[in-house]
Formats: sequence, structure tokens, C-alpha cells
Amino acid sequence: MRKWLTFSIDNSLNLDKRLTVLAEDFIHAQVLTDRYNEPSGLYLKMSRFGILAGFGAIDVVECPVTELESFINRDDWYFGFLSYQLKSELFNLPDNGKDATIPFPKLYFFRPRFIIKTIGESNFFGYDSELDDEDTARVFIEKINQIDISVNQTFKGSVKLSQHVSQTDYFKAVEALQQHIGRGDIYEVNYCIEFSAQGVTSSPQALFSSMMDLSPMPFSAFLKNGEHYVICASPERYLKKSENKVFSMPMKGTSAREYLNVSGRVKLEDSEKEQAENIMITDLVRNDLSRVAKPGTVKVDELCGIYAFPSVYQMVSTVSCQLKENVSWAEPIRCSFPMGSMTGAPKQRALELIDIYENGTRGLYSGAIGYITPERDFDFNVVIRSLFLNQTEKKASFWVGSAITAQSIAEDEYNECLLKANVLMKILNQ
Repeated sequence: MRKWLTFSIDNSLNLDKRLTVLAEDFIHAQVLTDRYNEPSGLYLKMSRFGILAGFGAIDVVECPVTELESFINRDDWYFGFLSYQLKSELFNLPDNGKDATIPFPKLYFFRPRFIIKTIGESNFFGYDSELDDEDTARVFIEKINQIDISVNQTFKGSVKLSQHVSQTDYFKAVEALQQHIGRGDIYEVNYCIEFSAQGVTSSPQALFSSMMDLSPMPFSAFLKNGEHYVICASPERYLKKSENKVFSMPMKGTSAREYLNVSGRVKLEDSEKEQAENIMITDLVRNDLSRVAKPGTVKVDELCGIYAFPSVYQMVSTVSCQLKENVSWAEPIRCSFPMGSMTGAPKQRALELIDIYENGTRGLYSGAIGYITPERDFDFNVVIRSLFLNQTEKKASFWVGSAITAQSIAEDEYNECLLKANVLMKILNQ
């Protein structure tokens, strides 16, 4: 049984960074943090936790996504992720035969030994009373107070990045995908490219600290899975369930905060192309959720809203529905994953073409990191703007992408990818 106690720490500043240091004591750890410093609209309305973190694994779940309900079988919290590679199971697609640069399981959850959550100014510590008591909880809390994050924030030099797709090959892939669009195979597809680096000697904690300083985002995450890490500064929510209601916030449409001498917000608001991209994916999400929704309850709460993030503006729509009676809590995931904003429309054909034209395997990129509550509510991000690390091999990888439509100009899409990659490049080359 999970018991909770409130606690205070000597200095709550950078609590999420301190928790990443504690993660080194565990094989399984996850720190979710809302670092958004310009919250507004539905981002503000649906915010719940400042920090939610889990440490240590009482149970570990790796199973087919169709059997998730059977394996998430305790009335407790679960932390974990869904890999993009679940597409093979959900859409009966063959694996493309390519290995991810930094591999992760297709589906992974753990039931934490310790949980920390912050709501407003209050901190809560949760422990399993069958394994621990208030004394061991206080020991853990005292460790937080003793952490000096400056010890783990030293960078050890720049690294050389390898771009897996040249500009020329990128243009060729976009042209080929637009030929598919012209034939009516698809209307839109999210095409992504990978960068990687060897000799990454900075600690995962240092990289996370730098990312939070440069790119504070609402769905940021630090995930440790053995020797593999994810350092994520995602602005996008994939799917949130709260009681019988489900929300998705597809993000499609990007502009630099300043675009030449024109406001990036104005450029995005006035772009018919970006609006068309967003509306196509919003319709796809509406269709996905209609499979589990009570008739007449699917609605668009916000269409093509403009939100400010560090260095960029993003166009975000919000779709919601009420679940039909007797629908499993996990069914909305199976009906909507992988998310439309990272695939395309129609989704099945977009997934097939992604396998053909991308020269690598996304792995956890385009997947989702989040949590499941004892009540079987959940909240998951979209794994974008993320570094994937193998600490033992000192290797890193990241992906960026954009939506390709009939109106896309290959050079503009390529520049959008570089804009998104810029922060990640800066972090790796501190």
C-alpha cells in the first residue's frame, strides 16, 4: 500500500535537477518536470504536477500493448514509455530491419519504490509500506537536501555530430514523398532525420541541466533505463486521461520567435500551409478518438492555437472526448498510437512510407513518456526535442522532423529541421 508524507527541502530551486542526480542510485528512474515559463490557455488549465518522479522498480512491465491491462495490475503508480516501434504490433507492419542507434524496449513501465510529486508549493513523498517506512523515506529526503548539483554539471568538451541524411538526400526524399501525395497515397507525412555523436563524456545530469536552462518545456523528462538515458524537452502532449475524459494536443506548425523582420507569431497565424497541416492532423486525431468516444462527445476545444516556447512559436490544437462505457482505460492509447502529429494521414500508409524513406529506426523518438495513476488515469508526452544516450558507449542520438505536404518547399522543411536541432546541438557542444 502506498503511503504519503509531506516534506520540505532547504532550497526547492532546481529540485528536478537534484532528483536526476539521485537517479544514479537506481537502475530504473524517471523525472517528469513542467518547466514551461510562459504557460497560457489549455496548457495552463490542464497542468497538474510541477514534478513527478519515480525511483527504483518494485515491478517491471514489458508486454504487448494489447495486454497492458493485464500487466498493469496493481492499484499503484506506473512510470514508463511507449516506443514508436509499437507501430509494428498496432498496424501489423514488419520491422524495417534497421536497428535504433540507442535501443529501448518497445513498451516499458515500472512501479516505483519511491515517488516524489510537487503540486504548487507542496512536496509529497510516496513509499510502499510493505518495503519501506517513514524512516527510510526521511533518509531519501535528506539525500535530496545534501545534493550539490554543481558537482554534476561540468561539461567535458564538445563532440562531433554526424548527420545521417545529407541535404541532397533530404531533398530527394521530400520529392519522392510529394510524388506519393500527388498520387493520393497520403495527404501528409512526418519525415524525420537523425544526428548522432560519439565520445559524449558529459554526464546525463549535466546535459539535462543545460537542456532545462536553454529549453524549459512543459513535458520535460529525464529517464534512466539501465545504461540508457532519455533527456527530453518536449512541448507536446500526446494523450491525457482524466476520469472518463481524454485529451490530445497535436502540435503541427513551427516558426522561429522572430522570422526575418516579421514576428514569428504573425507568420504562423497567417500561414495557410501551417494551418492546413495542423487541421489535417487534428481531423486524424478526431477520427482516432471517435473509436472510443461516447457518440457526439468528440470536440475540438481549440483549433490552431499559437503558443510561445523558447526560440519558437508552435501551432497547437486540442481535441477531447468522453469515453464510452465499458471501454478499457488503455484503449484510447491503442486507437491513437503512434500519434498523428509524428506520422501522417492516412496513418497506415504514412507509417509504411516512413519505413521506406527514413534511413534509420526511430526507436523511442516519436514515442511517449509518462505515467499511469492508481485510478488508471494517465498523461503522456510526445518524445521530441530529445537526446538519447548510451552512457557506457558514450554515444548520443537525436532526431528532428517536419510535416511534408503538397505545398511543402524542401529547403524550408530542411531549415525547420535545423531550427529544431539547434538547441540539441548547442547542448552537446557546450
